[in-house]
Amino acid sequence: MHTLQDYDYVLPSELIAQNPADPPESCKFLVYTKNLHVVQDQLFSDISTHIDPDTLMICNNTKVVKARIAFDKKEIFFLRKIDTYTFEALVYP
Repeated sequence: MHTLQDYDYVLPSELIAQNPADPPESCKFLVYTKNLHVVQDQLFSDISTHIDPDTLMICNNTKVVKARIAFDKKEIFFLRKIDTYTFEALVYP
């Protein structure tokens, strides 16, 4: 069974996009070839070469909300407002 720490990784801030790609189809995605254990950067405009024609693709158009509170050694990320005083949130560590 995996633990939350199994999914931790270092992501340098300079590698996080600050603005959308322009044009949008020039953005990149990662392709993992399982049998070869190879990871490659690809352009999103080439995604159709990696997907079978009968595949259902569902797009997520959610936006990131700036809702983070940092304490001494903890951070709270607010994910969703449930009511006036209740939020769904992640607390780390």
